[in-house]
Amino acid sequence: MDRILMFDHNIKDIGLYTRPSTQGDELDLVEDFIEYYIHNFLKSNKTNNLAIFVEPKVASGFPDIVFASYSPKI
Repeated sequence: MDRILMFDHNIKDIGLYTRPSTQGDELDLVEDFIEYYIHNFLKSNKTNNLAIFVEPKVASGFPDIVFASYSPKI
């Protein structure tokens, strides 16, 4: 899965801050959806890569997941 990047922890060098996930049903649902999305992405997209951010800090709060599809050529 070299076309998939997962970011689920702070990386201060690039300004990425995340909130620790809480174990339980919600996290299980998030993880299941990520697996489902990765499977479908790899099946249907042969040119772009995918970055997955788990509970990243954004201006409005901490969404559970942010997906970013990007071209590795750029």
